[in-house]
Amino acid sequence: MNILSNLIPKAYAVAASNPGVTPVTNLTSADITTIANNIANWMLFVLIAIAGVLVTIAAFQYLLSGGEEKKVAAAKNKIIYAAVGIAVGILARSIAGLVDLIV
Repeated sequence: MNILSNLIPKAYAVAASNPGVTPVTNLTSADITTIANNIANWMLFVLIAIAGVLVTIAAFQYLLSGGEEKKVAAAKNKIIYAAVGIAVGILARSIAGLVDLIV
């Protein structure tokens, strides 16, 4: 059984029992897909912003390492981890878009 078929009637009942709340009666799967896509887009934006900050911090650590091998290696690893994080985020968003096109 679909999870949404269980949640939507319950949400409608809760909204109907609260005065001043207008329940949404014509919510379609396309609307839910749009909401999910918007959330995924924002999450990707936040991921890229955080990764950009981490790359900037790692770049400063690299510049200020003074040639010490451990500090240089730590800074390089942070840059690599940030790049991998961005790649995974973009790949996940691309796969979600691909699945949306197929379905």
